[in-house]
Amino acid sequence: DEAAAGILKKPLQAFESDGVGGFLAGLGKGLLGGVMKPTAGMLDLAAKTSDGFVNAANDTSSEFAGRVRPPRTTPLDGTLRVFDARAATGFDVLRRVNAGAYRRELFVAYSQLQGMEAVLVTDKRLVVMEVCTLEVRFKVKMSDISSARTQGSGVMVTMKSASSQGIKFYTEALGVSSPKPDRHLSCGDLDTAEWLVSSIMACCQAAAAEDSR
Repeated sequence: DEAAAGILKKPLQAFESDGVGGFLAGLGKGLLGGVMKPTAGMLDLAAKTSDGFVNAANDTSSEFAGRVRPPRTTPLDGTLRVFDARAATGFDVLRRVNAGAYRRELFVAYSQLQGMEAVLVTDKRLVVMEVCTLEVRFKVKMSDISSARTQGSGVMVTMKSASSQGIKFYTEALGVSSPKPDRHLSCGDLDTAEWLVSSIMACCQAAAAEDSR
């Protein structure tokens, strides 16, 4: 290789020009070059490898850049549980929807609905939003919900009559039509619908108990 050739060529070139003294000097230079060239090559390899690690770390276009999944939810009892993608997504939505207005509330349930909507259930309210933008389409406090029941593969949420009367009074005073007091959530499957009904009714019962104190 190049290093070995240098060990032989330099002494011969020096002997032809300077005799024995040149041969010895050339031999020393050849040996030194034979040691330094491989060492320099190893150092260059190490430098290029470290540059590669730095470039990979700074590459924000990588498919692995940023968070891969939403943060794990933290239960009130502090117990570490198996990662639940739907709950983690819902907890993340709770912190961001409506500019974080509900982040102090207790997360209960979250599910995407048919179409481009999703529903978030907290201990205080039910919120329906657009999935991508998190724009709030509908919201109601748990204390204003009369009942929730399955209807087909969805959920029908019915408001309390007192709340409906209040809405009717203010909308008539403003000269606009009164909104329909019920809200249908299109879940797409009965299991999700039943789970949401159970979550909503549990929160309604807790809200009623709190109001009665």
